[in-house]
Amino acid sequence: MTDTSTPAAGPAAERPVLFWRPDSDESHVQANLARAAEFLNVSPDAVVAAIESGDLLGDWFVDWQAAGAAED
Repeated sequence: MTDTSTPAAGPAAERPVLFWRPDSDESHVQANLARAAEFLNVSPDAVVAAIESGDLLGDWFVDWQAAGAAED
């Protein structure tokens, strides 16, 4: 059986996403993957790839927001 799911599909797509600029105090939380991708003007898959690799996405680091953390 072949897995046809995308990294942006499933329960992770509904997790809040935290992103911040490494050279300033600016940070944001978006309610889910789609909103984070829209804010950053990239695809949801690009956000997931940056989270998994630990690479910058544009000028931002991105990660899943910790469970129980307060949102902006």
